Amino acid sequence: RNKLNLTTEFVATCVGQIQPRKGIYDFIETAKLCPNITFVWVGGTPFKGLTAEYSKLQEVVKNAPKNIIFTGIVDFAEMPAYYAMSDVYFMPSFQENFAFATIEASSVRLPLLLRDNVEYPSSLFTHYLKGKTSDDFTEIVKKLGTDKSFFDKWSDESDQLAAKYTLKVYMQKLVDIYKKVLS
Repeated sequence: RNKLNLTTEFVATCVGQIQPRKGIYDFIETAKLCPNITFVWVGGTPFKGLTAEYSKLQEVVKNAPKNIIFTGIVDFAEMPAYYAMSDVYFMPSFQENFAFATIEASSVRLPLLLRDNVEYPSSLFTHYLKGKTSDDFTEIVKKLGTDKSFFDKWSDESDQLAAKYTLKVYMQKLVDIYKKVLS
């Protein structure tokens, strides 16, 4: 938080490329509706002009509200610090195959706020909050920032999700498969 000169107590972080599919416009709109919360987008536009709506996105980022920090592309080794400085993981993406960053965020017990996407229940189960619009996201982010019991519940849900993806769990599944094959 010191590195980014954060002055607010509550931080909502997204990890991903800046592109329309990732829900950047709803992220920005939600930040506008939550001026007392800092929003951090970790990631950039690595494909530059090949990115959908690249020119428009450059303007949108340049003119974003003051409570949004765009870090640009961050080295993987620095990512634990970004998760650690966050209070909630907010990914309004319209589509994800498997949300690795979401699992990473759950490993540090960040409540997960995601778009209500059809892909998520098969890998994230019921361990995340969901919305469809910036108004939905705003309501949830504000409640996470003001209602400790609500925050704690969703932090616990995130922890339960992370437990499903530990190396120990996967190793046991592999052992079970081998035992089944042997029998």
